Amino acid sequence: MTKPFTPRQKYRILVAHDAQVIVDGALVHVARYVYGTMSETRRFAMLRDLDCIVRCACGCGVWAQLRDVDFHHVNEFANGGPTAIQNGAPLRRQPCHARLSAAYAAVTGKVTRVRRKLSVTTGIRENDSPQARPSHRSWPTRSMSHPHLKRRFDGSVVAR
Repeated sequence: MTKPFTPRQKYRILVAHDAQVIVDGALVHVARYVYGTMSETRRFAMLRDLDCIVRCACGCGVWAQLRDVDFHHVNEFANGGPTAIQNGAPLRRQPCHARLSAAYAAVTGKVTRVRRKLSVTTGIRENDSPQARPSHRSWPTRSMSHPHLKRRFDGSVVAR
């Protein structure tokens, strides 16, 4: 599952990707179009209502209106990509984001299947530290793990 970007992050992604807004018949960069001391969340909501356009980041070079744009994780969230401004890119909803999402879903599914298979066959886990591993034995644990032998207080080993 993908963690969505907040409106504040979306506004900063628009500024980073050279979004433009039409003001009085002229194109103005979003960063220069400041309306008082409005927060970035409110600015994003205002830009959604205005005719804000942004270039698609997939490489097609098409300008799209903000209401037809989705914000895409460049490094997928499922593969460890952060929900950060540097990891976001505006993409046209149709056909660019749909095409990329389908391609990434296939790759992510394959990676998940391989990870699951490796964890079952070889015991390799994503986080294989002793602190992250749950104990398989219930409390109290035996002092020695051999099923037929036990250790006495004097240190000798006898059959159970």
